[in-house]
Amino acid sequence: MTRATWLSIFLAPLLAGCTNELPEEWHLDRTRILAAESSSWAPAAGETLTMSSMSWAPAGVRAVVWRSCLDPAGCQEPAELVEQLIAQDWEAMSPEEQMQARMQAMAAGIVGVEPGLPPEWTAPPGIPEGFPLAIELEGLPEQGEDVELASLVLDLYGPANQAPEITGLSLNGELVEPGAHLELEAEAENLLTLEAQDPEEERLSLSWYSDLSLELSGGFGGGDGGDGGPFGEENLDWNITPAIGEGEVIVVARDPSGAMSWMQVQVQAK
Repeated sequence: MTRATWLSIFLAPLLAGCTNELPEEWHLDRTRILAAESSSWAPAAGETLTMSSMSWAPAGVRAVVWRSCLDPAGCQEPAELVEQLIAQDWEAMSPEEQMQARMQAMAAGIVGVEPGLPPEWTAPPGIPEGFPLAIELEGLPEQGEDVELASLVLDLYGPANQAPEITGLSLNGELVEPGAHLELEAEAENLLTLEAQDPEEERLSLSWYSDLSLELSGGFGGGDGGDGGPFGEENLDWNITPAIGEGEVIVVARDPSGAMSWMQVQVQAK
């Protein structure tokens, strides 16, 4: 069965194609697009953006396809084009061949395919100031048909805004070195704290995720629930009690305007 979940930039679930009840949103057990970033969140006319996404699937993510179609008549995407772009050996192609493939993709409304064809998009002229424009993302898993849909909403020509700056992660009060493999104590409380700040000094909201089997220990501050685990505007902590196992912890930081950054770490509970 194919299940497609359609998300906004804040990644709150809006639609599920299956009738089975979804698990708690912090738990990673299906294809997910958890976050997306852009080189600018309020581009000016003619500005070219580079973008990327944070995605996850149980057996790995095969590809994330980025689409933006401004043609009122709609973009015609050949059925085989996405598969060709995914299968393409981009490193073996010359710059000219890469450019030709990108132009073919753009003509069909495809602005990027991760990995391989880095998403790039140029803000068009003639769009009213402050007009929100959505770029669509589709996450395709390595195995199964459990796809994920999301949209990255940009405020065209709006006020400048920078993404949050993540500087590190602490475990039980001790700063973790970048790229370190976290060792958690199984069947005991472990306190994870994100070290982050916002360049505009706005309050950050967090969403925590993991594929581990764990219990949440409460005390996560305010917030509106979000789509992730404990999601609070003034709390950078996640207090968890994991079962024995290995997996990942991912935390996404967002500012009030939707700009976001993330951190992903490998963990083992023993």
